[in-house]
Amino acid sequence: MRTGNEILVVAALVLCMGALIGGPAGAGQSWTIGEPIVGYWGGPGYPGALPLTAAYAKQLKDGGWNLVHCTEADIPVVNEFGMRMLLRDPLIAPQSLDNPQTKGLLDALVDRVKDNPNMYMYYLVDEPSSKLFPDYARLVAYLRERDPKHAAYIDLFPTYASNEMLGETGEFPLAYKAYVNDFINIIKPDFISYDNYHFFKTPENVSYDANWYFQNLALIRQAASDANLPFMNIIQCSSWAPHVRVPTPKEFRWLVYTSIAYGAQATCQYVYYYPEHAGNMVDKDGNPTELYFEAQKTNFEFISIVKQLKDLKSLGAYHAGIIPPGGTPLPSNSVFQFVPKIPQREYVLNQQVTGFVMGLFGNNGQATSAVVVNLDYRNFKSISISAPADIEVFNTGSNKWTKSPTGKTIELNLPAGSGKLIRLVK
Repeated sequence: MRTGNEILVVAALVLCMGALIGGPAGAGQSWTIGEPIVGYWGGPGYPGALPLTAAYAKQLKDGGWNLVHCTEADIPVVNEFGMRMLLRDPLIAPQSLDNPQTKGLLDALVDRVKDNPNMYMYYLVDEPSSKLFPDYARLVAYLRERDPKHAAYIDLFPTYASNEMLGETGEFPLAYKAYVNDFINIIKPDFISYDNYHFFKTPENVSYDANWYFQNLALIRQAASDANLPFMNIIQCSSWAPHVRVPTPKEFRWLVYTSIAYGAQATCQYVYYYPEHAGNMVDKDGNPTELYFEAQKTNFEFISIVKQLKDLKSLGAYHAGIIPPGGTPLPSNSVFQFVPKIPQREYVLNQQVTGFVMGLFGNNGQATSAVVVNLDYRNFKSISISAPADIEVFNTGSNKWTKSPTGKTIELNLPAGSGKLIRLVK
C-alpha cells in the first residue's frame, strides 16, 4: 500500500487514467485457492499496526477474515484459531538467493513452515515496478520448487500509477496493459492481486466518486480470465489523506458485491487498522467500529456466494443504466435480461454510478448463473430478471436455493449496494 509522499504522487494522477488488458495463461501449479479469501492490510500481524494476539485473532475469525498477516513467531496463535497464514519474513526476498548463508536460512524457514496445515502464502512485495519482475520471478520459481503447495503473494499497482511507477513506457493504457501482461508472463503467478480506491472528497468536504474503479476491475477480470487465475480486489475501508473519504457501510458493501459480480475470488480490505488512518475496522484500542459490523456480515456473504461459483468461469460483467468507463452494456442475447429493459443514461465524471451490474458465470461460454448488484449505494432497488428457463435464487443466510414462484422471471429486492446470486434451475 502507498503511504506518505507516494500517496500524494499517486493522487495527482488519478483523474485521467483507465485501461484495457489481456494476457496469456500462467503455468498451472499445485496451489489452489480453496475457500475464497477474505484478507486485510494493516491490523493484526501487520508491521507497525497491531500484534497478532489471541484476542485479535478471535476478532478476525468472528468477523469472517480467513487470511492473516503473521511472522513465524505468530504461528502458535494462527494454529490455535485455524486461520490461514500470509507469512512475512525479511528472508523472503530475491537477495536471499544471492548469498549461500541467507539462502540456507530461507530454505530452513520454508522447511519449518511448509507442512503446517495453516500455511497458505508467502508475502513477497507490494506494488513492484516491472523492472523488478525478473528478480521476483526467480524467487517465485525457487519457492515453488521448494514448496509447491503454497502461493507467493505480490500486489500490483492500480491503473492510475505513472509509467515510472509501473516501469513501463508508452501511451496510456498500453503501459498498464504491458505491466500486467509482464507480471503474468514473467512471474507466472498463482493469482493476481491489485488495489484501486474510489471514494474521495473535495476541500469543501463534498463527496465524489473516482472514474477508474470499473476500468481497473474490468481489465483485471479479463486478464485473470485469460490466464485462468483467481484474482483479489483490495478495497477501500479507510481514509489516509484529506481528499480521501471513509466509505460508509453501504459503500463498503457496494465494493464487495461489485467485486463478486466481476468474478473476484478474493477480497482484501485497506485497512483493518493502521495508525493515522481514519475509518478502519477497529479503533486504536481494538474496539470494533461500524465498518467492522458491516464487514462481518458481508465477509460471510462473499464467502458463501463465491463458493457457489467456484466451479464456474466468469464470462463477463455487464452494466445497465449508467455505463461507466470500462463498463460494457448487457448484450441483447444474454441468457439473463432485465425486465423491463433499463434505458442507458449518460455517465458524468466524478458522479455516482447507479443502475445495475450483472456478472455472468458458466462453463463452455454458456451462462448458467448471474450475480445482480444494485449500484445505488444509497437506495434500495427492485428489479426483475428473465431467462429462458426457470430461475432460482441463493440465500446467503441459509445457504439454500429457492425457486422463483414465477418460473422464468424473478423479482430481486436489493438493498443499497447489495446483490443476489441467481441461476437456471438444474
